Amino acid sequence: TLVVEFSDTSSRARLRALLGTRVTFRNGARPTQAMEDRPRVPQCSSCLRWGHPQALCRAHSAACELCGEPHDVRHHRTLASCCRGSDAPSCGHPPRCINCGQAHRATARECPYYLHRHDMSW
Repeated sequence: TLVVEFSDTSSRARLRALLGTRVTFRNGARPTQAMEDRPRVPQCSSCLRWGHPQALCRAHSAACELCGEPHDVRHHRTLASCCRGSDAPSCGHPPRCINCGQAHRATARECPYYLHRHDMSW
């Protein structure tokens, strides 16, 4: 999916002109279609929770996208309770999402929170 955002006139003349046209890629042409304008619920790049941007974050420290503990993902192998003191060359445990608790990174697109990011009431 390729999303292109553009400014339009109040009569939506550009949108009407583009609808139904085809965009050519290496693997073939694809028809254009309009996407519904939906409010975006931001994911904080510091605490990784949904509902606020980093500028409005009230968390005392960053959260690791692998385990949700209070450290930056770059320091996971050194600071995470699951990996600290391990001689293994890489982290061997599955990630744990800070939002839903499932076995994926907090930034994963399969997270229920990501899938419902446009639903302000969820």
